[in-house]
Amino acid sequence: MTSVVKAPNGRIYVMTKGADSIILPLLKAQQPNPTIVAETNLHLKEYAVTGLRTLLIAQKEMSN
Repeated sequence: MTSVVKAPNGRIYVMTKGADSIILPLLKAQQPNPTIVAETNLHLKEYAVTGLRTLLIAQKEMSN
């Protein structure tokens, strides 16, 4: 699911949520911090082992 939102400061963001298998490849195109990606993958694996469902949320600022 994706939404476009306008923050109180007037900036516009596109925000999306979805399965890690969909969101992580999209983030790779933006060259995310490798440490954060590694930590996120660790948490995702820990949650999956306990049977929890996981979703990721990502955002990007848009120009007017």
